[in-house]
Amino acid sequence: MLLPHPMDTAIQTDKATIMKLLFTALGLLATALAVAGIFLPVLPTTPLLLLASWLFYRSNPRLRHWLINHPVLGSYIKNYLTYRAIPLRAKVISISTLWVVISVSVFMLMGKPLIQTLLLLIAVGVTIHICRIRTLRRDRIAPARQEEEFHTQL
Repeated sequence: MLLPHPMDTAIQTDKATIMKLLFTALGLLATALAVAGIFLPVLPTTPLLLLASWLFYRSNPRLRHWLINHPVLGSYIKNYLTYRAIPLRAKVISISTLWVVISVSVFMLMGKPLIQTLLLLIAVGVTIHICRIRTLRRDRIAPARQEEEFHTQL
């Protein structure tokens, strides 16, 4: 049986370290874009946070723990993973902000019909996507939380 060459092990360790650093950097980028997505409706907040969580899972458990337990960002991930839904308020705010920003942009780009059309198509696509995600209702959350509290008391 052949033993691995010490350099092969060192190269594999270097590759693993590089991949962890790359995944951490991409996770931080996804988190930054998700935060921007809270204010810019063209960027999808929840999918970017889910991506960041996965990247941190692969590279940096401390950052994943921070992200999932963050008072603002963590709720996006927990709600989506638990209920596969987003709150109605988030849908209304996202779609309203999206159309206000797109309308202003289209107005500012008078004389550029290709860009205006592209922006409107993006807005329609994002609106359809948001509407197709299930709506998280408070009455669905309460029983699940009560059940969770019951199980933690056992």
